[in-house]
Amino acid sequence: MQANRTGYYGAYGGKLGLRNYWPFLAKMVVWYARECTCDGNYALVLILESARRQRKEVLVQDHRYRLFSLRDQLRENAIRDPSLTKNWVFQYLDSTIAKSIKQMPRLSIWLILGLVVTYRHDNAMEELGKHLQREYEKPKNRELREIEKNFAIVLNDYLVSRHILLLFMSYVVFILPVNIAKALMRFRKRSLELLIETPETSTLGNFIPEPV
Repeated sequence: MQANRTGYYGAYGGKLGLRNYWPFLAKMVVWYARECTCDGNYALVLILESARRQRKEVLVQDHRYRLFSLRDQLRENAIRDPSLTKNWVFQYLDSTIAKSIKQMPRLSIWLILGLVVTYRHDNAMEELGKHLQREYEKPKNRELREIEKNFAIVLNDYLVSRHILLLFMSYVVFILPVNIAKALMRFRKRSLELLIETPETSTLGNFIPEPV
C-alpha cells in the first residue's frame, strides 16, 4: 500500500486539532476500505495504531500550550510585582509547570497509580503538602493559589482526555452510590496533589523552606 503524499495526513498538514481527530480517523478508514489492496487486517491495524499515536501527540501539544499560557500568566504577575520572584511558592510553581510541560507525554493513570502506591504512607510528603496549603492561605499568595488550581485543571483535563476509562468515570460518578462517588472524587483529588507535589513530577521539595 502506498499512500499519496497529498492524502489525509498531507491535507491536515500533520497538525490535527482535537475537533478534527475523529473526522480524520473516519476518512482514513474509508480511504483504506476503498483503496487498500494488501493484507486488510494488517493495514487496518497500522492505520488505527497510527491514529492512536497521532491523537496522543495532539493531546500533548494542546495541553502543553495551555501550560505555556499558564506559565506566562504566572510570569506576568512577577513582571508587575518583581518581589514575587523571591517568593518560594512562585519559584515552585514556575519550575513545576515547566517540568510538567517537559514530562507531559509520560503523564498517565499508570504513573499516578505508581505514585499512590509509593507515597500512600509517606508522612513527610503529607507534611510538604500541608505546608504548601498554609502558604496559600496567606493573602500575598492568593493569586498563586489560583494559578495552581488552574494547573491542576489542565492536568486533569489531559488525563481524562487520554484515558477513556477516566472519561467514562467522570460521567458515571454522578449516578453512583454516594460512598463510591466520594471515594472516586477523593482519589482524583489525591492523584492531582501527587502530580503537583511529588519529586517525580514536581519541584516542591527543592523550594520549600526548612524546617517543614
